[in-house]
Amino acid sequence: MILIADGEKIKALRLSRNWELADLAAAADVNEKNIYRAERSKRMQIKTLRAIASAFNLDVSEITAPVPVIAPPVPASSAGCSSLLSAIDKQGLWREVEDALIQVVNGAGLEVQRHYKHVAKQMYDSGRDPLLEKVVVPASQVGKNFPDIVDFEATKAACRVGVAMFRPLAERLGSVLSILAEEGVDSLHQEWLVSRVPEAKPFLRQRGELVSDPRSFVLVIDGLDASVNHRNMHWPYCSGAALLVGGEPRAAAILDPERDELYSAVIPGGACGSAPWARLWNKRTGDVTDLVELWKITPEHPIEDVTVNYHLTRSNSEALEDFLDKLPALVGACRSTQAWNCGLLAMAMVAARRLGGVVNNFVNIWDVAAGEVLVRACGGVVSRFDGCPVPYGSPDRTSLIAAAPAVWGRLQVILG
Repeated sequence: MILIADGEKIKALRLSRNWELADLAAAADVNEKNIYRAERSKRMQIKTLRAIASAFNLDVSEITAPVPVIAPPVPASSAGCSSLLSAIDKQGLWREVEDALIQVVNGAGLEVQRHYKHVAKQMYDSGRDPLLEKVVVPASQVGKNFPDIVDFEATKAACRVGVAMFRPLAERLGSVLSILAEEGVDSLHQEWLVSRVPEAKPFLRQRGELVSDPRSFVLVIDGLDASVNHRNMHWPYCSGAALLVGGEPRAAAILDPERDELYSAVIPGGACGSAPWARLWNKRTGDVTDLVELWKITPEHPIEDVTVNYHLTRSNSEALEDFLDKLPALVGACRSTQAWNCGLLAMAMVAARRLGGVVNNFVNIWDVAAGEVLVRACGGVVSRFDGCPVPYGSPDRTSLIAAAPAVWGRLQVILG
């Protein structure tokens, strides 16, 4: 990140080829090649920024040397937290938690991409795979939302890494570890997972088994979000994981394996800990964006100027009809709308200021938890349509609004 101490025109400019940089570069007549090179050279960073400063009549002395892109805060403890949050703060474990979640989604993402081949298409078309030959799937369960082999394999990898990373961490904290995985929420799916990852058996929980225990340490896994998109071999799809502490999502990681972009965020103990942080790491270029700082230096746009992502449920006709009744008002309020069928990555895009909001009236908590951490860490709001917090201890599906505060307020009026 490069700081420009202007105070009136430009407070900060980050070299990540985002829209803000593109606008400034256009004003300074700096071409894309120079921008790309500037991201990798301090000399070119200064040269490029001097050209931009000149376009805005800034004194070149106002340009400072590059500073680290992100410096995660050191957690600090304070009285009044839950015992588990306080313990994580005191031992300075938030960075370790973040790293563990990154390993979980990396493990799932490797499996997702391993199957992104023509052989995967053949498996999907045939509907059978040797890896599932021991699982008897009743015909009644083979529907639109039934997970395929890649869902299972990605979840298996995520659970294996999750147990290895979080079991010792939970033991150190005197906590109770639970794992809620999308492909492990019923007995049939859980049987398959346990047969491949036996070490996960003591920790796997089914839908409705989670409670808001202040000692709970819950790893929520979505090995492959938007498997239909992956099956049809087009973006977007992703892998996500979140950690619930005391029933509330506190840390998360989301991997976009197609673009090699990794999102991670932590919300420590609030008043009991340090400030939240969130970042976006482009694994191809090495560029890292501090998303919290990005929200500070970019203006919040009104709902009339943003794109809102929505989802039409395939599994509940009543919920679908209810949302369709509200869709005209939503479309009329926004600049544009779109439906990706990938809620976690859409929420990550809200955190990256690439989308204005995400709405869904019938969604599972594993499709929300990781995205909620990212949006809230940056200063956004995540709630149900009625404005209440997402209930992570409930077995029922929930509604969802995730957006910056002003846009969230308008969406809540339209959908509430």
